[in-house]
Amino acid sequence: MIQSLKKITNIFEKEKIRYCLIGGLAVSFYAEPRSTFDIDILALWPEPREIFFDILERNSIKFNYTKSSLADPVGDIIKAVIDNVSIDVIMARFPHEIDFVNNAIEVTIEEKEKFKIISLYDLIAQKLLAGGPKDLFDVAMLLKYNQKNITLDSLKLHLQKYKINLEPFLKFISIYEKDKGLF
Repeated sequence: MIQSLKKITNIFEKEKIRYCLIGGLAVSFYAEPRSTFDIDILALWPEPREIFFDILERNSIKFNYTKSSLADPVGDIIKAVIDNVSIDVIMARFPHEIDFVNNAIEVTIEEKEKFKIISLYDLIAQKLLAGGPKDLFDVAMLLKYNQKNITLDSLKLHLQKYKINLEPFLKFISIYEKDKGLF
């Protein structure tokens, strides 16, 4: 999986396309590793989009393009397969997504490979905005594994920028914790 990721991010670096890893790989970096079968990347695509398509074609990347509607919370998506690994490249189109890419941090994976990854606070924001059951579980795990790196006050302040209220989630977690012993 890392080699497939390296192939696509090398293209991005060469072409100066800003990106960040999101999804299961990002969660695994900050919390307990979990199985993931694809690679999710949020990227600032060059305009017009055909420039991005040409870049992929020049680099022998076969892909499918799905254009989203304005009402779709997920932007346009490129789906590619590199060395039998599915890769979804999502176009950052909303201000918070552009922030997520611009705030990305460089990390080293497997002691040698460097990648840009969504910041911890932005990953929590992204998961809360998505709001699905798996996303909310990911937020709980991120909070659990990063208690020394996160203060609730600083997280709440960060989330205010995106108009996200953390309180309902914290209330849910406190009820769940009493019942299931999550933390």
